[in-house]
Amino acid sequence: MFTGGIGGGSALVRRSVCEVLGFMGVALDAARNADARPTANGGVVDVSESHARTRVLVVHPAEERMIAREVTRGIEGPPAAPGSAGALPVP
Repeated sequence: MFTGGIGGGSALVRRSVCEVLGFMGVALDAARNADARPTANGGVVDVSESHARTRVLVVHPAEERMIAREVTRGIEGPPAAPGSAGALPVP
């Protein structure tokens, strides 16, 4: 999984990392890798070849959402945790 500025934003970095991981079933699709735009595709793009045993994903980070969730937990305490009774989801 690649996320953030370097791995998420650089097809060259992804290619360099993945080309030595064939023994793990990683096979990168060159066209998908070059065109990966996770913000335009729901936040996640699979850049693996269709036959690859291991999926390679480019993920748009959601730092703002994670920060908002942690602030809410800090202000409201444990009941604000996702899945708790009375918790309101952070969009």
